[in-house]
Amino acid sequence: MELTSRKRWLGKTLLVALAVTAVFIAFQHWDPAPLQVLRMKQLDVFQRIKPRPITPTPVTIIDIDNRSLDAVGQWPWPRTHLALLVRHLIDHGAAAVGFDVLFAEADQLSPAEYAKILQGADANTLRVLKSLPGNDAVFAQAIGAGRVVLGQALTSELRPGTATKDARKATLGHMKSDSLPFFSIDKGSADPRELAKTVWRHVRGFNGIVRSRPELERAAKGIGATTVESEADGVVRRIPLILRAGDYLYPSLGVEMLRVATGTSSIMTKSNALGMTSMVVAKVDIPTDENGRSWIRYTPQNPNRYVSAVDLLTGKVPAGRLRGHLVLVGASASALGDVRETPLNPVMPGVEIHAQWLETVLTRSFLKRPNYILGIEYLVTALFCLVLALTIPLAGALTGLLIGVAGVAGLGGISWYLFVDKGILLGVTYPVLAGFLLYTSLLVVNYLREETQRREVRHAFSHYLSPDLVSQITDDPAKLQLGGENRELTFLFTDLASFTSLVEKSGPHLIVELLNDYLEPTCDIVMKHGGTIDKIVGDAIHAMFGAPNEQPDHADRAVACALELDEFCRKFEKEKHEQGIPLGITRIGVNTGTVVVGNFGGKSRFDYTAHGDAINTAARLESVNKHLGTRVCISKTTLDAGSGFIGRPVGELVLKGKEEGLGTFEPLSAEDAESPHVKAYLAAYELMAKGDPGARDAFARAAEQFPDDPLIAFHLARFTAGQTGTRIVMSEK
Repeated sequence: MELTSRKRWLGKTLLVALAVTAVFIAFQHWDPAPLQVLRMKQLDVFQRIKPRPITPTPVTIIDIDNRSLDAVGQWPWPRTHLALLVRHLIDHGAAAVGFDVLFAEADQLSPAEYAKILQGADANTLRVLKSLPGNDAVFAQAIGAGRVVLGQALTSELRPGTATKDARKATLGHMKSDSLPFFSIDKGSADPRELAKTVWRHVRGFNGIVRSRPELERAAKGIGATTVESEADGVVRRIPLILRAGDYLYPSLGVEMLRVATGTSSIMTKSNALGMTSMVVAKVDIPTDENGRSWIRYTPQNPNRYVSAVDLLTGKVPAGRLRGHLVLVGASASALGDVRETPLNPVMPGVEIHAQWLETVLTRSFLKRPNYILGIEYLVTALFCLVLALTIPLAGALTGLLIGVAGVAGLGGISWYLFVDKGILLGVTYPVLAGFLLYTSLLVVNYLREETQRREVRHAFSHYLSPDLVSQITDDPAKLQLGGENRELTFLFTDLASFTSLVEKSGPHLIVELLNDYLEPTCDIVMKHGGTIDKIVGDAIHAMFGAPNEQPDHADRAVACALELDEFCRKFEKEKHEQGIPLGITRIGVNTGTVVVGNFGGKSRFDYTAHGDAINTAARLESVNKHLGTRVCISKTTLDAGSGFIGRPVGELVLKGKEEGLGTFEPLSAEDAESPHVKAYLAAYELMAKGDPGARDAFARAAEQFPDDPLIAFHLARFTAGQTGTRIVMSEK
């Protein structure tokens, strides 16, 4: 009878827990405004405790502040003033200029417009005024001379001309389209058309657009939406990166500035069945929520973010201050009223919201609330309620309270850790409220059981408890396991000679363009031969063959890759020399050996890479080319691991820091291997390997006949210095 009573009592407890859990999961799905605000406040507290640190970032606001209005005059200014402002920004080397200002109406201060209202003027004066260029034309000319992005505001008001074909062309007509105008859709395993529908359903829709003047839009390099919407409590925490009006999608102002500044021709959205997951702009994968909104990680106020417009117009901005910066033009003047509330500041100029988002992207300080996070919160709510429901009957009300407090602290700690270390926003409001309600409900029921009941509940508890929370929020836990295995691999290292000095003498735009032109095809060659690019360090490529996928012919692949890389780099070097760019040669080193390969690192980050002496040797072989005069060096271990190698021996190199010699070879094409200078070299080398005294004369004759062969010259120099034999001790790296 007592056992039946205990079972009935436990059943009632579980029913209460299930009811509370079901109610709160329903609330989570509904997400009413008051509880939504409560959840957001938790995230605000985190941002206030640990805001994004203020670091030098190439983002600047040209501020139409009170001082500018006092000096220049009331707003709106004549657009000739804005044209002058744009020309100054172009002269200062701004990477892109974005206007958080709309120019929907014609400038009424244009000479022709002014002539219409001018009274008492003679006909000649009026004729002269009407013949002068309009202010909008002057402004458009200035816009067309630089990388300028104009703003447009999406509105719920139905306006004529919204989302027409002409409007689309004026906005981003040059961008690629795949089911969605202007946006490439992530072509994963899903049908792009289905992904397009998913994005379409979730993106925030508007009825109309407030646009700038057509002649201004035609001159601009891009047009972005300045629309910023507050949360239910009036605080701006995230910004939409993509918006919908009529039948078309439009990017935000910040997204367009990034695209224009980097010369990117398309924007890619990624989505799943729940909605958008991220947007890729200029190769930066920016996480979004399902509606295409991006969280902003704010910093405290920083006056260095602002430059007064009047200082720019009067030439008081130091040279270099704006070079390479993303420049936003907006207003903080109190009379213009463009202020918003943010988690860190109750009064922030609207333009700074765009600036802080750009800084968030440039510093990769992303805040993420992935689409799956709501499911995690459902699970946490359910688990927390079930833990309390099963703990209180087993351990008593006081112990249950302590466990509940510990659980709340644990959830808060996990949420804080994810925020600080991963930038993931995990709300704990619902689990905490659900736990509190459940606890009070169980106290009302006054549920205390004996030790036998506790053992029964403990047994049930073991069936309900899920794995650790952290493992649940990772996308693929198996891939995050640390560890490695011993495996024979072949490593290829490249380095561009004299690149550091070229960087010091050249402008950043040239270096970026040069690196892109160099690295893209060289990386393609590595991947074409099945190599894995472990790292790119400046101009240098570190590649490995045989991992992660096993490749029995990894040595042959690496040698073939080295030869093709050398062929491309010779042509590339020649082309750049013809263009007047003193590009150095590309040195390549290849070595084979057994290493440990796998995931290495710690709990905050890991890297799939390899560790072992064979890697260092490959790097040394790359470097030793500059002493030998060669372009490519292959170790004997690579030769032995491969098949069909064609080349000539260099010698037994004792690399700096080593004691044993390493057979080293220069790979050759079949055509080069039959050339006279190679045959002369091989004959002289054979004499040197045998210790024949005639080796020196053989190298001397070869050098006289083939003065451009670096290896012949290298060995002749060794003989001149009193060195003999094939063992070569390197005193430098």
